[in-house]
Amino acid sequence: MSDQDISNEFRGHPKFLDTLLTLAEMHSKKSSDYGLTDDDEESNEEFLAADPLFNFRGSVLYGIDPWVGALIRLQDKIARLQTAAAGHELTNENIIDTFDDAASYIIIAKILWLEQNEEIDEPYEEDEDD
Repeated sequence: MSDQDISNEFRGHPKFLDTLLTLAEMHSKKSSDYGLTDDDEESNEEFLAADPLFNFRGSVLYGIDPWVGALIRLQDKIARLQTAAAGHELTNENIIDTFDDAASYIIIAKILWLEQNEEIDEPYEEDEDD
């Protein structure tokens, strides 16, 4: 979906809509870096399946609910934004990337909370039609 398509499809501030599209693209790209794919035969464990939130679920190994683990990562981004707000330059990540990561983490925390509270199915399973 292009910027023009999303602006025609939904009402709202164009940069808000553009950011949502950017976050979806970023999530898609980063998801391929975590978890095993269906081609991996190293494990039959259900939670090691091709799961875009696999890395967040790993927090259970340390006694931390996955959605809380996502909030911890969010806090790291908030601390970076607080540094920038105090007038200091961010040297390892630009502020736009930090905003995008923070927005993604809160969405991921919501999904994991919904799973834990049985509001949605877990773990992640791809639709057969995809």
